[in-house]
Amino acid sequence: MFATKPKKKKRSELKREKQEVKLRELNKFRFVPLKKKSYKWLIIPFVLVALIAICAVMIGVSNAKINVDKVTVTHEQLPSAFDGYTILQISDIHGHTFGESNSKLINTINSLDFDMILLTGDMLSQPDDEDDIWATVDLIEAISRENVPVYYILGESDYSPADSGKLTEDWNMCINPAEKTPYMLAIEEAGAQFVYPITEIRRGEDVIFLTGLKYYETLFDEYNFDTDKHFTICVTHKPITYDVNRRLQDINKNTYNEVDYDLSISGHTHGGTVRLPILGALYVKGHGVLPSEKYAQGLHVSQGRYNYICQGLGTGDGFPIRINCSPTVSLLILDCP
Repeated sequence: MFATKPKKKKRSELKREKQEVKLRELNKFRFVPLKKKSYKWLIIPFVLVALIAICAVMIGVSNAKINVDKVTVTHEQLPSAFDGYTILQISDIHGHTFGESNSKLINTINSLDFDMILLTGDMLSQPDDEDDIWATVDLIEAISRENVPVYYILGESDYSPADSGKLTEDWNMCINPAEKTPYMLAIEEAGAQFVYPITEIRRGEDVIFLTGLKYYETLFDEYNFDTDKHFTICVTHKPITYDVNRRLQDINKNTYNEVDYDLSISGHTHGGTVRLPILGALYVKGHGVLPSEKYAQGLHVSQGRYNYICQGLGTGDGFPIRINCSPTVSLLILDCP
């Protein structure tokens, strides 16, 4: 018998056999077998990309529309003639525009019913910016209605006093310049009225008042103002977040210096600008990370007083975009119990 000639192995097979021999030799000195190639490192970049995508969607959704926050305030001191009286609050535009010539904002507002327009400050991107002034004038003229008054106050981006560095941190709550600024003159020409020191709102024989914090005895007496009798709305730019009872006891100890109120209306916080699902505002200046919602936005009751903070429409200098915090105008509906 003749021995069969062994079949010649292919080069690839020989190479594979050599690799297997080398692996077996290496494994003699290992306590565990060689691991398969891992792709776990891909998890981190995948998560980062997913988070960026989610943030992009949230930013797009947050800024795609203008939200209308409808809030009802029920109070026993409210006179019957003001049952259902509705205040449109516009706050913190900071020079932003919404659509061509603000058409998006104007159309949203003109679809609403209200009895008063109240601008609560920071309409300009910086004090006396001419473009922003005329944009505000155009907005007022576009949304004005017959027998619907327009009232306003100032924020720190509308007016900056020369000695602002020496003032207290609450200087921007109730700004009342000694002289009218170009912005004030322009919007008053368009029909807006300054709230401070006191504004009477009358319906028939009934009356309510808009005020700031400061009490001017002679002037207030001319209106027969009585904080225990009249429904009083304190309009501030920066929200009232301190203990009002304690402050009134201290500051009104000898003479009556500050006004008590039933409802305060303010802006300034932008709702936190960045809001997290369930948790709310990420950060509010002066109140830290993840503050209570009473410091960020919405209607809250403290010591028998209502305090409302509007999220507003624009953003401040610190953070240029809103995330999960839509531009907002507010409708506050007064209700007799």
